[in-house]
Amino acid sequence: MIGRRVSQTGIPLLGPARLRTAVGTILLALLPMACNESPPESEESRFPEVEVVIPGGTTATQIGRELQAAGLVQYPRAFALTARVIGAEGSLKAGRYRFPLDASWFEILDALERGTVETVTLTIPEGFTLWQISDRVAAFTGMEPDSVRDLLTDSLFVASL
Repeated sequence: MIGRRVSQTGIPLLGPARLRTAVGTILLALLPMACNESPPESEESRFPEVEVVIPGGTTATQIGRELQAAGLVQYPRAFALTARVIGAEGSLKAGRYRFPLDASWFEILDALERGTVETVTLTIPEGFTLWQISDRVAAFTGMEPDSVRDLLTDSLFVASL
């Protein structure tokens, strides 16, 4: 019969497999509390929103870090683990998002999975020339007008749209 290992205080020691299981169980038990974390309310604004830009090809862990920098998530690795556990990890979409500071992780993941990006209206009046259009788009996006013109005259880029 194999005896159980005990510490000097008489507490049974866990083997590596049992230790992993115990730690995993504790983390899964704490995950719902972390998912509903909310930042402390400030006096100046009760429901402020923050803008987060998620570039294409960003991993769930990188998204967690972006959300942490924006003040939405305190634990980016736990956020990525949550995305993996609920099956959203591979379907998070790039874009510009706006979230209230009190948004839960599940609300954030739902928006990222659906791709409910912030939309804005840009009007190009009829009859505008390419130069006028590129100037307006450049002012709107912060790009250089020459870069916008290059994109607008690139047939492969236009076809991809």
